[in-house]
Amino acid sequence: MGTIALAIKLEDPGPVLFTQKRLGQNKQYFKLHKFRSMKMSTPHDVPTHMLDNPDQYITKIRKFIRAHSLDELPQIWDIFIGDSGIIGTTKKNLDFTRVSLA
Repeated sequence: MGTIALAIKLEDPGPVLFTQKRLGQNKQYFKLHKFRSMKMSTPHDVPTHMLDNPDQYITKIRKFIRAHSLDELPQIWDIFIGDSGIIGTTKKNLDFTRVSLA
């Protein structure tokens, strides 16, 4: 994990981790952690697929860490502290907060 963090830091200054608000157990929000694969200059108010030229915001290491799901490694901490489970939530859960998961 240290090698990935160093590669991200060397390529683009800023935090190594990306956090995202997710819906967890009992409809409580928590922060999900991932290795950052986008540059810090990426607009935060526009989804990546809606950017004019999204390739200009993607880091060089992104293809490798995403292809091998290494960007997900920091989620081990989320599991360890009890915010997430082995079978975690998905981004879609934020869109369906009124749906009962029982």
